[in-house]
Order: sequence, then C-alpha cells, then structure tokens
Amino acid sequence: MSPCRVLYVINGFNKGGAEIGLQTMLEHGFLRGCDVRVIGLHEGAPELRAAIGRLVGPENLVLASDGPKLTLAGLWRGFRTLRATLRTFRPHTVVLSLRQTNIVGRLALLDHRAIRCIAFEHIAKLEAGRLTTLYAALLWLLSPRVDEVWADCRVTLEGARRYHRGRPRERVVPLFVADAQAPRKTEYRLGTPARIVTAGRLIPRKRVDVLLQALTRLRRDGHDCTLTIFGDGPDRPRLMQLAESLGLGASVTFAGFRPRWYETAREHDLCVHLSDEEGFCIVVAEAMMVGLPVIASPVGGVLEYARDGLDAIHAPVPPKPDDVARQISGLLADAGRRRALGEAAAERIADTYGTVAAVAVYDSLTRTLAQSAAGPAASGLFGGHHGRA
Repeated sequence: MSPCRVLYVINGFNKGGAEIGLQTMLEHGFLRGCDVRVIGLHEGAPELRAAIGRLVGPENLVLASDGPKLTLAGLWRGFRTLRATLRTFRPHTVVLSLRQTNIVGRLALLDHRAIRCIAFEHIAKLEAGRLTTLYAALLWLLSPRVDEVWADCRVTLEGARRYHRGRPRERVVPLFVADAQAPRKTEYRLGTPARIVTAGRLIPRKRVDVLLQALTRLRRDGHDCTLTIFGDGPDRPRLMQLAESLGLGASVTFAGFRPRWYETAREHDLCVHLSDEEGFCIVVAEAMMVGLPVIASPVGGVLEYARDGLDAIHAPVPPKPDDVARQISGLLADAGRRRALGEAAAERIADTYGTVAAVAVYDSLTRTLAQSAAGPAASGLFGGHHGRA
C-alpha cells in the first residue's frame, strides 16, 4: 500500500463544477502516486462516475447510495460508509468536497484525530433553502475539526470564512485547466440570426430566466437572434415552459449537457452568463478560452479572470432583463469590440490557466499531502491554530 493514503469524499457525481473539477484535477496529476479512494454520497450522473472510476480504478470508487439526488437517508448512509472506510482504508488525509459532505465528514472524523481533514469550498455562500440555517450552524460548530481549507478561487475562500472558527491553513486550488487543443473563434462577423449562447447547471441562481426575458426585449426591438442553452438540471422544465409562454418557440434551443460544449458554442456570436452566485465558474472561463465575447455577472472567480471592458463585459448585479438586453444589443452592433474582447479573453485564459501551471499546482498539493502522511497535523475538535497560507 502507498505510504500516502487519501480519501476524497463528494456529494455525488453531478455534472457541476466541483464534480467535474475532481476529474480535471485527477487527469492532470493530482494524487498521482498516492493510494486514493473516492466516496460519492449518491450516484448522480453515471457517465461522470465512470470517468472518475477509470482514473482512480473502479475498485477505489465507493457509492454510498443509489439515486440521482442526495437525500437525508443518503446522508446517513454516507456517514456509515465513511466510518467503515476510515476503519478499513485508514487514510492519512480526508478531503471533503461540498457542504453536505463536509457536515457528514467532519462528524465521522471527530474521533479520528490523527487524520488530516481538508474542507474543499466551492461557493462563498450557502444557497437559500429549508436547511440553510441548520447547515450554516453545523458547519460553523464543526469547523474546528478542519485542518485546512481549499477553495476554487479567492472570492470563495474569503466568503467561506464565515463558516469557520479559528484560522485553518488556506489554499486556492483552481478546478479549471485551459484546453490547449480547443480551436479558437476566428470569425466575428454577426450571424443571421445573431446567435447567443449560455451554459451551466439549470438551477434558479443561474438566472437563465432573466436571459430569456432579455431575449424577448431584443426580438421586440427588431433584433433577429436566437439562444442556445447548454446544460441540464432541475430548473429545465420551468425554463422550457417560460420560453414557450414568452413566445420564443424555436428561437431557444435546450441543447442539454455536453462535456465539450465550447467547441460548438464558439460558432455563436456571444456568450451571456447571469448567475447570482458562483465559485470559480468554469463555463465562463471555457467560453473565454475559445475566444467568445462574454457578458457575465461579476461574481466568484469571474471577478478574478474576467476584467470588465478588457476581456469581458460585467453584467449588472442583480441582472435585469432590460439592462441585459441593452448590453447584448450594444455588443451585437460592434464587431470590432466583439473581436477585441474575444481575442483578449482567449489570451487571458491561456496565460492564467495553462496546463503547465495547473500541473505544477496539483503536483505541489500532492507532494504536500505525501509529506503530511509521515506526521499528520490534525488537531482534534478543539485544537489547532494553523494560520493562513
């Protein structure tokens, strides 16, 4: 058995940034040379689960419960699965990704003080819901068990501090690596009709409904334009109904989830992303990567890699249909600006998130984990003052 044993626990294998980010990290050398086991609290997307299984070995991927969604019963089964795995696998480090997993994982680790606990944060603020207050309280109460906090961007790291007591060590760990093989956009003449694209998990905070309403304003004002929506999620039926009720009909295409959506999207004229809250926001980085002109809400990682007026346009916060429609209209009318934004965006992403830089980050993380296997720094429930890196 490898001297470095790492247990990585995640809510499930949904097609979101945290889950796809794990695949990206593994593909670029993260945990190479370590003995790795991955636990998913629920199944999610079978194809993503299979992809991660191929990277770590199918025998090293454990599914705590079946089903596409995480339930309270699934959390209990996840707790029991994690406890059993701690006894048999005996990891030196446990990485807990996403909020529900962090609650279950920290509870399971309370009497395993020799194991280093890393909380991987992917969004600065908990989404509103019935259990939000309870989750926030549990995360704060259990935070002394955390030895180190990782976050997908600096904004996430700063926002997540509200859920942590003390000063655990902190690191920014990007989940995105620019695809050097992806072809870039070269043609910036406006299509007929003009083609707008967006992408992401279809949930309310992504505000695709605002984009649909903005599209009706554009068409009302005489713009011949269409919208393609890449992604899937629980909000899809509502959004499809909204598109019909707005009379958009064939002007809107729900294209579903595609792993390399940006290869098709680059043939569009511009990308719009209006989320209320984000972590790193992989889809905006991917759109910029292929040279698409982008209008995006300045939230999460977008604030770090998309500079307003230089390589992207920041959408108003909160986004309103009339304001968004005006921004889109202005960009559709200016081919030179679309080209300048797109070309600058592609260079920005290539320079900041290239493969060489990513591999260096993941290799450094892996070496740190391997070194800690010789003498874990875990502190127990009420111990430790680690400081910020």
